[in-house]
Amino acid sequence: MKNIFKSIANSGTLTSRVREEVADAIRSGKLKSGDRLPKISEITEMFGVSQTVVREALLSLEAMGMLIIKRRGGIHVATPSPDWGSREISAYVNLTWDEKKYQDVFELRLSMEPDVAHYAALRRTEKQLKNLEDLVEQFQPERNEKVLMVDLDRMFHLQIAEMCQNESLIITLNTYLPPMYEKMGPMYPHLGFERTADQHRAIYEAIRDQNEDAAKQNMREHLDDARQHAIGWDK
Repeated sequence: MKNIFKSIANSGTLTSRVREEVADAIRSGKLKSGDRLPKISEITEMFGVSQTVVREALLSLEAMGMLIIKRRGGIHVATPSPDWGSREISAYVNLTWDEKKYQDVFELRLSMEPDVAHYAALRRTEKQLKNLEDLVEQFQPERNEKVLMVDLDRMFHLQIAEMCQNESLIITLNTYLPPMYEKMGPMYPHLGFERTADQHRAIYEAIRDQNEDAAKQNMREHLDDARQHAIGWDK
């Protein structure tokens, strides 16, 4: 294969630069689905960096779903999927997380999730409703298991996203919520398990009854309460 990459030996953070150069080649169509990349030794020579840098960059692209790496089978461009971009954004949000990101993500959630709950009440299936009910029942404050509670909270909100049956909303929330929940563990006792459990149940019951206005209002109140307790929790 011809030299499809240019040397970056004197620029930026090498691993991130290699990752972006390869990702850009995929996005632009220079590398297409199913194409086999050159050997690592050849890519190393093209970029003018070490094999360690190249391996780290390619592994991160595999984690994003953009490459398929098989032992003794080479490195191939994966078939495009709707969440390619969301994985990249999610990785960026995770790496650059700070208190400002809490504020940004809560503003995003307040602008979207009340309407998501509204649509979920109108469009939910019985199977989805049962899944949501199971999550509500599992969220038991007396268990006092922080890691489990955070995970159940995350699954509760993502299940409601699935129920709204809007792919764009689903992808957006699946992009921003996972890194937020990964970072929110230390603050969770400040939010209060009991209050969260009551609010989850109120949202569930509104969706169950297909009361879209109540679902929207309950979600807004829940997120606003969580935002007030989350921002500045470590001060």
